[in-house]
Amino acid sequence: MKSSILVAAIIASSAVAGTVVTATSATGTVRPCAPESLSLVFDPTGTSEATGQHSVVLNLVNTSASSCQLHGYPTIAMLSGSRALPFVISHRGDQMVTGAQPRIVVVSPKHRAYIVVNKYRCDAGDRAGATSVSVRLGRGSQLLTIRFASISRRWISYCGPGDPGSTLTVSPYAATLGGALAKH
Repeated sequence: MKSSILVAAIIASSAVAGTVVTATSATGTVRPCAPESLSLVFDPTGTSEATGQHSVVLNLVNTSASSCQLHGYPTIAMLSGSRALPFVISHRGDQMVTGAQPRIVVVSPKHRAYIVVNKYRCDAGDRAGATSVSVRLGRGSQLLTIRFASISRRWISYCGPGDPGSTLTVSPYAATLGGALAKH
């Protein structure tokens, strides 16, 4: 883990979806990250792609003065204009995205957590290109949304129902980029 992430002890009770998980650091209890304390940033460095893969690296930067924690998977929506593209979402991992179980990620002020979203190319042609991505941290929380630069639009295209390229594989929150990527 990077020095930006400090986890002295972890207290977890999370067999049920939606359970609030808390962590304890040297300075006390670390609360779950609130959307208003994070900034969603597209990471243009990306990843080295496997054949036919198109990945997007997203960073959640803690803009608050306190550490906060993330656990589980974000809810991801790829948008074309204001319309959500009907991708199937997978958390099982693939050639690029880790299939590891989620871990608590403590995000210190001015530091980041990582999310990797991957899909297979559209062999029969694109139906629609994503112009932005929205991330929801938890049930009922507000959306964090960023627009893609024009060069990124071709990376995340919806291929149509039943096409392997219409599935998005989403990593759990990770403390490092390597933690969000598949191990080879």
